Amino acid sequence: MNTYFLFFGKSQDFTFHAFDKNGLVPDFNVIIKHFDQLESLVFSVDEPDNKDTIAKYVFKTSKGKAYSLLKQYSCAQAFAGDRLSGSTYGVAILSDGDVQLTDYNLRLLKSAKERFATLSLSGLKFNKSDFLEDVKKIWKGISEYTQNNELSYFEKINVSPDIPSLQRNDISAFYVPDLIEGSIEIGCMSTESNKIYITEDFNHLKRAYQKWGEIKFPVFHKVGNAYQQYTDEKTGSKRVGSSDLRDLHSEITILKDDMQQTRRGILRKLDDLSKEVMIWKFASIGLVTLFLLYLAFPFISPKQYAITDDEIAQIKGYIDQQYDSTRAVLDNLHDERNTRIDSVKDTESATIDADTKSNKPTQSVPNSNIGNQKPEDEHK
Repeated sequence: MNTYFLFFGKSQDFTFHAFDKNGLVPDFNVIIKHFDQLESLVFSVDEPDNKDTIAKYVFKTSKGKAYSLLKQYSCAQAFAGDRLSGSTYGVAILSDGDVQLTDYNLRLLKSAKERFATLSLSGLKFNKSDFLEDVKKIWKGISEYTQNNELSYFEKINVSPDIPSLQRNDISAFYVPDLIEGSIEIGCMSTESNKIYITEDFNHLKRAYQKWGEIKFPVFHKVGNAYQQYTDEKTGSKRVGSSDLRDLHSEITILKDDMQQTRRGILRKLDDLSKEVMIWKFASIGLVTLFLLYLAFPFISPKQYAITDDEIAQIKGYIDQQYDSTRAVLDNLHDERNTRIDSVKDTESATIDADTKSNKPTQSVPNSNIGNQKPEDEHK
């Protein structure tokens, strides 16, 4: 079970700071995204003399987790502004358990809110644009101060471990003569509302009732021993007076300010969303790049093959075969060359013999009668 103590107010724009058992929560978006349950839009501050309001909410986040919220708030003007309508400050207890409307919880809220006003307000006006340093001091007292080694004030907050149960999504507002005693009494009742407002300020309740109507903002007051729904007298049509014009001007001012605040909230959400989109964009590009590298790896990486003995033998046989074939071709060429050389030699020898025979001079046989020739033969 997780419980938080919160300080909130419109010191400039609407601001809140949350603390848990570990101290300041630096980014509450991690707990609840765009948490907006602290600023009351239906039963909002409308006059400087509004009395304190106790409110209890039960709600679910966008992720479906249930929470309960118990808060106390009243009027305080912004540090750099003079608007009254909608300008609030207060304290709250938030938990994923059921925060109880008990005497201890209510008095803790009252004490913390009074200390908050002492440090951060000058009259009905914030004395600074951010009250973080002030509420750190208050939180230190709530979380650290103990008596006789007992639990701290924060650890003694009354929270039921039961998951808060959603009722019908409507509102109930109660007028009580005493804020704490009346709130404890209503906390013991069985209500069918997810938002309960409790205050001693009947005129404030009546103005909200006239603004929203008895269906959206039913008001209950005690008659005898039971609470009954308040019904306004039906006066029929009436002329528009100066007070009505002031109310209309006030309504226009509130709507204008609410639109500006909504715009700022939307811009903040868009900024957060754009950051998330950029993160997802870069993450997607990185993932796509890694996937493409994975697909391309077989084509760009050096391939390694395991060669078996059979494949080595086949390669060796192929080489030997090619060698034998090449050797046979070379041997045939060598034999043919030798044959041609021998043939040329034989041809040249035959030619030389023939030439010799045809060019040899004729040798005379010695005549034996030469020396015996007769003289008359010489005269012939």
